[in-house]
Amino acid sequence: MRRVLPYVIGLCIALWLGGLVTLFIALMSVFAYNRGIGAQVGPVLFGKFEPYQLCLAGIAIAATILWRVYGCSKTRMIMMACLLSSAAIAVISFSWVTPQIIDLWQNRTEDSAARFQQLHMTSRYLYTAMAILVAMAGAALIRSLQVDVDGACSVRPDRPE
Repeated sequence: MRRVLPYVIGLCIALWLGGLVTLFIALMSVFAYNRGIGAQVGPVLFGKFEPYQLCLAGIAIAATILWRVYGCSKTRMIMMACLLSSAAIAVISFSWVTPQIIDLWQNRTEDSAARFQQLHMTSRYLYTAMAILVAMAGAALIRSLQVDVDGACSVRPDRPE
């Protein structure tokens, strides 16, 4: 189990980060091609991606908790913090921002354009922060694996603490 968990975590991080990057590229491309189609496709993409990312976050966090049982690395704590922060952002986006954007898209009013811009910028900041945090979790995973190879929880002779 100890050897399988890093692979599960790595796969979840790779799928999550890859999905975020794909979502960015797909939406930018569609909106650049045709804004009307982008307005129709955007809510569908977010509606499908957000539950997917929440599942990946849950699996990655659970696997990280189990993996921490086997070792006491600082990088595992950093990875856990990044994953938990990313998951919190995903929950905020899923439960608060995206439903409001979809509601504005479906029920347009005079002042909905300004509110949509606010929510769109909020969503952009949340997704950018999430992508950065997931990438940092991936870097922490790699570092944690290097520490495991060198000797987990021990002082390395070439690095005084």
